[in-house]
Amino acid sequence: MNDLQWYAVGDARILKIQDLTLAALTPEQLLPDWDEATALQAYSDLPETLDASETKVLLSVHSWLIKDRGRNILVDTGAGNSKARPAALYFDHLQTVWLENLMRAGVRPEDIDFVLLTHLHVDHVGWNTRLQNGIWVPTFPNARYVFSSSLSGWGTL
Repeated sequence: MNDLQWYAVGDARILKIQDLTLAALTPEQLLPDWDEATALQAYSDLPETLDASETKVLLSVHSWLIKDRGRNILVDTGAGNSKARPAALYFDHLQTVWLENLMRAGVRPEDIDFVLLTHLHVDHVGWNTRLQNGIWVPTFPNARYVFSSSLSGWGTL
């Protein structure tokens, strides 16, 4: 996150807050119709989507910060640090600079008004809590959470 590249949509400003980039899965694992011709075309069109060996897809884990009408909205919270995830080893006991990236954007965790969770996978909810002095605490203590509920559609907490 060397350059803070803000996007504008109407009056809203939007910034990607990077957590990590994984080179964990092959194109064949993600795309069932993947073949050599597809690979050559994809790599020539979007070389940044494959790792240097051209065998793994680069997957971005990140959040989106939206500043609109005096509110700070965070869409998804990335993978999070220090969490034991033996069933998801790519995310097990991570140590990333996501929180520092958020603060580089001029936003402290307590400045977040809303957290929108698009879904509840491990790489989308991890920074909802953080380890502080050996205790898990809410990262965004003043935020209202918005998320999908299988029973009633979108809900808030």
